[in-house]
Amino acid sequence: MKVILYTALTPNGLMAKSDGSTDWLSKEDLAHFNAICQKTRAVIFGRKSWDEMNPDWLPFKEGEGMYTVLTRNKSLVSQNPKTIFSSSSPKEIINRVEKAGYAEVIVAGGGEIYSLFLGSGLVDEIYIDMEPYLFGKGIRFQEAEFELDLELLDVSKLNSQTLQLHYRVKK
Repeated sequence: MKVILYTALTPNGLMAKSDGSTDWLSKEDLAHFNAICQKTRAVIFGRKSWDEMNPDWLPFKEGEGMYTVLTRNKSLVSQNPKTIFSSSSPKEIINRVEKAGYAEVIVAGGGEIYSLFLGSGLVDEIYIDMEPYLFGKGIRFQEAEFELDLELLDVSKLNSQTLQLHYRVKK
């Protein structure tokens, strides 16, 4: 099972404004995110990121792939069997996605979820879309105990201003 972390960042390391909004993302960033999610057909969100994306910006319609939403709220349930609300560990979630028949999964935020998965040692690749936008307060990776050595696989321009960095996590 390949675990791919996908994020967009400002040059000062923020992934969303303080209110969770990502209205500063380029259409090319969103298009590439959607394309890679269409390929994997399995995405893991934190509940706040899910709320921000759902329903207008989700990469595929419910039922066309598997969504896992990490939440501490055990009362949340979905009517769709392919959308799961869970408080399980990253390893348990990855095992569930793999048992459902998926070979790859995207970890799509937010900051607490990224740190949780990076700290678990389960992430194989990372995409960082660097957007040319700055704001002083916002959401970043949550502080956690992890240290990863990355190998740069590719650098590409999504548009004239947005860079995409693609890394492999050295194990």
